[in-house]
Amino acid sequence: MINHAHSDASSRACPVCGEHELIQIRRRAVDRFLSIFVVRQRFRCTEFHCHWQGNLTDRSTLARPSKSIHLPLLIVGIVAMLFGIVAMTMMPIMG
Repeated sequence: MINHAHSDASSRACPVCGEHELIQIRRRAVDRFLSIFVVRQRFRCTEFHCHWQGNLTDRSTLARPSKSIHLPLLIVGIVAMLFGIVAMTMMPIMG
């Protein structure tokens, strides 16, 4: 459950209609994956007829350096995996 009292949505206006506030909603799996690189939250407009929903950057986490550690760890993991695959293919087949 999302705690709307602590979301940044109360200070945001809808990017489409510009008149109504946004409420924070649950992120999709792809949104969570992309948050490894840039922290984003998912919002929707409170106006029923607007129907806008989308991702916006979470301003409060942009300045946190602790979030930036995810990308280097991801790169190290990918390099290690590729190194392992190359090493496995270059090993002589014992038989």
